[in-house]
Amino acid sequence: MDERNGRFLGVQLEPQARRRRTPLQTQDFLHGTGVSGMGQRASRIRPRIKQGLAAIVFAAALHAEVRLPAILSDHMVVQAGVPVRLWGWAGPEETVTAHIGAAAPVVTKANAAGKWQVFLPKLAAGGPYTITVNQRAIQDVLAGDVWVASGQSNMAFTLARSDGGPEEAKKAAFPRLRFFKIPNTPADTPQDDVTGTWEALTPENAGKYSGVAYHFAKSLHLERKTPMAIIQTAWGGTNCQAWTRREALSSDANLAEYVGRASKTPQNVASALWNGMVAPITLYPVKGFIWYQGEANMRVPDAGLYRKLFGAMIQDWRTQWGQGDLPFLWVLLAPFGAPAADLPLTRESQLETLRLANVGFANTMGVGNAKDIHPTNKKTVGERLANAARRVAYGSATAPVSPVFRQLTAEGAGLRMWFDNAGAGLKIAGDPEFAFEIAGEDEKYVPADAKVQGATVLVFAPSVPEPVFVRYAYRDIAPDALYSVVGVPAAPVRARLGRPK
Repeated sequence: MDERNGRFLGVQLEPQARRRRTPLQTQDFLHGTGVSGMGQRASRIRPRIKQGLAAIVFAAALHAEVRLPAILSDHMVVQAGVPVRLWGWAGPEETVTAHIGAAAPVVTKANAAGKWQVFLPKLAAGGPYTITVNQRAIQDVLAGDVWVASGQSNMAFTLARSDGGPEEAKKAAFPRLRFFKIPNTPADTPQDDVTGTWEALTPENAGKYSGVAYHFAKSLHLERKTPMAIIQTAWGGTNCQAWTRREALSSDANLAEYVGRASKTPQNVASALWNGMVAPITLYPVKGFIWYQGEANMRVPDAGLYRKLFGAMIQDWRTQWGQGDLPFLWVLLAPFGAPAADLPLTRESQLETLRLANVGFANTMGVGNAKDIHPTNKKTVGERLANAARRVAYGSATAPVSPVFRQLTAEGAGLRMWFDNAGAGLKIAGDPEFAFEIAGEDEKYVPADAKVQGATVLVFAPSVPEPVFVRYAYRDIAPDALYSVVGVPAAPVRARLGRPK
């Protein structure tokens, strides 16, 4: 039995249909001798009483009251292809019986604290199903892909506020596309439950959910024609350390200072949102994560530390879910004038996480707003995240994703930049002035000319005969000049000749 987190323990027994039940012992309740003239009648009544009491006792054992977490409720979507995990609370050492539809039930027993969990057989994508736990029936359950959508305001940004959102919401009749939204809940210690309800998307409710998550899920749902679900747990203005488990921070000398760092707001205390908005759902199997955050960490020195912090959070979330290297997809911060921050360094820190397995991203170059940190074009962002999912989670080798710098080589008086994910090649779009820059050992950058050849770009400048450094789009608001031939912008980069990526 999975004893992860030490929160829900129980002994799962073999399915009830295969158990050999021993007769219930009722004689202690029925002993005694008959009264003269009543013997025959008593002998006929006694077995009936025994049968009635046996039925009552057995029914009580089978249908004892249990409490389920809010996420295990009507209209939920369980992750297809993995065992269905249920957990909750009951009386100490109380028997809990669960089953899907008419399938053979599985029995477990609560521990001394009343906590229990059970695994039911995995389901193929589809439904609806009914899951019964003692007397509790969870209705209209689907099996499909479940994604956790988290981060700060750009993930919480609603469909209703997005470009074209009100019109999109009017068309959002998707009974097999569902959301569970977790309210803003900071906590000092890890919690066992959240509040919230599952909803199928309708024109009446679609506008209140994340615009990015909506377009992400809709794109995959329509293509794959299977149920899709979003667990939305996002809060505007929050930093990454608030979403990271305390133990993950304290175990790294570079991150430990976050644990004791004071905050003016409870939601930005280290681990506060992990405790209240993530820990309660880690027992719920998922397909992966989408993440839009970083704006609250782009001041110095946090911008440089973000590469360690963000990577540590990704790895720890995966550890806590216990499903291996789950796909983790994030959004590159959009162009924005941020004079008090280091936005290019923050983006560079984000890109460092691509070294981890099963990590992808959506590039926001071209969709930003120089005067607003909240770009309203959430459709493009969500659909680019969906393409990253097609690559990382669904095995596509051709879904269009952002070209990413791989290596730098010297060539005459110039430098050649090599890119991955370039597909059929790269192209320069628009005015590339100031997009590419090179420098010698003095690191004094000057604008460079650029010539595209296949999946490479040759950059050079007459004033720098021996270039060593190169930058592309390494500014708060940089020209997004380099694209794949299918129109996906390349990621920004800063590199030095002879230094591994």
